[in-house]
Amino acid sequence: MKRAANVLVIYLLSLLIFSLIFSWLGIRSTYLPMSELKTVLSPMMAVTVIGGFISLKYTVSPKSLYIFLVVYIFLWIFRFFMLYLANQIGEATIFSRTFRFDLIIPNYYENVSRISTPLPFILFWFINYLFTNQLSNTTDKEKTL
Repeated sequence: MKRAANVLVIYLLSLLIFSLIFSWLGIRSTYLPMSELKTVLSPMMAVTVIGGFISLKYTVSPKSLYIFLVVYIFLWIFRFFMLYLANQIGEATIFSRTFRFDLIIPNYYENVSRISTPLPFILFWFINYLFTNQLSNTTDKEKTL
């Protein structure tokens, strides 16, 4: 495994470079061809996800990477399922209040949930580092006693 700080710096610099290249070439976000889901497909999203997987491959153990992949893929499937379900429900009245699920759920995934940003990769690396560092410290203490 490589030093995580170096990989993180390279990852963030590559995101900056790709962002500048996409901006310079005029490549913009577009809606997913399945217009039912009302989700935006960004070229930076692909760069973020691919770069995040590559950076995690160099900084965490293979078992940890497998756990992250399973959870991350599940979150994306759950996201598309919720967007589809919200679009099918549309407007609903609950206790004399009208809720527009077709607007609330996509707004949540665009503004609150940061699954398409580098944040999940960085948080997973940080949590993995804390747990593996803590475990290695306790085993070192046990060996000295």
